[in-house]
Amino acid sequence: SLKKIKFSKLMTFLGAGTSWSSTASSYVLNGCTSLEEVTLSEGMKQIGKYAFADCPNLTTIHNTANLTTLGDNVFRNSGIVEISLPKVTSLGTYVFSGAERLESITLDSMTKVPKYTFQDAKVLASFDFSKISTIEEGAFKGAGLTEVNLPKITSIGKEVFMDCENLTKVECPKVKTIGES
Repeated sequence: SLKKIKFSKLMTFLGAGTSWSSTASSYVLNGCTSLEEVTLSEGMKQIGKYAFADCPNLTTIHNTANLTTLGDNVFRNSGIVEISLPKVTSLGTYVFSGAERLESITLDSMTKVPKYTFQDAKVLASFDFSKISTIEEGAFKGAGLTEVNLPKITSIGKEVFMDCENLTKVECPKVKTIGES
C-alpha cells in the first residue's frame, strides 16, 4: 500500500483530465487511505479538485511554497496537520473540510475564504484573518476556533461560525451584515 509519493520535476501528466506540467490532476490520489506523505515538484502551481481527498493518513505535504491554486475538496477528509501556502490566491470550496487534525495553516496571499473551506477542522484553534476581506457561507462551520478578530470584514456569510463549540470571542468592528444561521 502506497505510503509516500514524490512528484518528479519533469511531471507532464498525472491523473485524468489534464496534461499541464504544473498541475496535479483531479482525483489523482483520492481515497488512498494508506498515503502518509506527499512531496510535490517544486514547480507545481496547481492541484486539481479532490486530488488528495479522503486520504485520512496523509499528514505531510512538502514543497507547497509555489502553489497558487487549490481546486475544490483537495484535502477534504485528509489527515493534514499543518500546511503553509504562502502564494495561494485561489481556493476552491471544501478544500480542508473534514480535515479534523489540521492545527495550523498559513495563507499569506488569500483575501477570501470560500464556502465550507474549514468545515469540521476541529483542532484548528486559530486563523490569521488580517488580510481576509470576504468569508463565505459555512467557511469555519464546526471548526475549533477559540477567538476571532475580523479587522477588514464588512459582511459574514451564513453559518460561518456555526457549531464552533470552542469559540468564546468574536471581534468584528466593521461588520454590517451577518447571514442567517
